[in-house]
Amino acid sequence: MDRVIRTAALNGDAANGSPIQQLDLDVPRGQTVAVVDSTGVGSTGLIRLLLGLDRPSAGRCEMLREPSDASRVTSDPRLGCVTSDSPLPRRMAVHRHLDRAAKARGAGADRIGPLAQRLRLDLRARIGDLDAEALQKVRVITAFMHEPELLVLDEPFCGRSPRLSQVTSALLEEARANGATILIGVRDLDDVADVAERIVVIRDGRIVSDSDMAALRLRLGHQVDLRFGTPMSPAMLTAIGGLDGVTNLRRNDQDLSFTHVGHPNTLIKLLARGDIASWSLRGRSVEDLAVTHPSGDRTSDHRLTV
Repeated sequence: MDRVIRTAALNGDAANGSPIQQLDLDVPRGQTVAVVDSTGVGSTGLIRLLLGLDRPSAGRCEMLREPSDASRVTSDPRLGCVTSDSPLPRRMAVHRHLDRAAKARGAGADRIGPLAQRLRLDLRARIGDLDAEALQKVRVITAFMHEPELLVLDEPFCGRSPRLSQVTSALLEEARANGATILIGVRDLDDVADVAERIVVIRDGRIVSDSDMAALRLRLGHQVDLRFGTPMSPAMLTAIGGLDGVTNLRRNDQDLSFTHVGHPNTLIKLLARGDIASWSLRGRSVEDLAVTHPSGDRTSDHRLTV
């Protein structure tokens, strides 16, 4: 298998913002992977190690079959990246900065104008006069303009406008269709629901889940809240409590709440026999998953690499 990203027993220094512990990750060519950490610390720490912005305290870290090195961030034509703290020359005009970035990579100059138009970015503006949203647009163009084979993006959607998020998602879809390998660090699983095919969840610097989106959704399960129109029978309560995947069952008069993990078919058929006046179904977050696995040991619902 052609691995574009590979880490082995990777450890990062928490003091430098990279609290990664014994992390093994292989990303094959052409795959889109989301690294999800509800705090953002683990996903950002991993990306900084991958890009060579921080040095690992132990283990191996490679991209495109070469050791991670910060000098490649601005010069390797095979790599495009977005990080929130990547430095930009404040006194320089946007078009001049992007022209220099394209020249350093030897590609991308012809895509600057079309991308700026899609993002509604004024190329004549001085970088120091731009707000946070416009600065992010500059970083997005820098990452995508040369059509790299590997894209590494940290928090590309966090705090962004719906339009910028929409255009960024579209660019990711286009890159994926062209065969690019993509790794995205996010805090919210919903940000990558339509983009990522593989979800790696990090908690306290360790991988606690590595699965495809469908398997992760099933494993996370739902919080179910019911109100019955008439008092529920003891038989109904016993039947719900006895279902596989039902936990945290709580009853208060005609209200019933519980957590359900797994396929909902059997549960739906059972509830259809009751007199339900109202109900709500809420998908659980990756924080709930991490609480379920407090040891931090890695588990895998459905490995997508071999």
